[in-house]
Amino acid sequence: MKFKLDENLEPGLAALLQQERHDVATVLGQGLSGRPDTKIYEVCWAEGRTLITMEERTNRLQNESLEPARNSENAKHQIRFATFRSN
Repeated sequence: MKFKLDENLEPGLAALLQQERHDVATVLGQGLSGRPDTKIYEVCWAEGRTLITMEERTNRLQNESLEPARNSENAKHQIRFATFRSN
């Protein structure tokens, strides 16, 4: 699978996923740190990656921020989110 790790996750997680033969990119590694959430979603969409994050912002924005892209004839991917909550 193709994943993008948000900047709020431990960098070592990328190595663990890569050991399991996943294609992993990181927000930090791609110079997206501090960028607006919608920009990160657009990059994930374009790359066909699942965003893994610890923030709950995705629940509210996932249906709003990419609506034009979903209706595009060029839309090849559905954006997916995996959100982890801390206790």
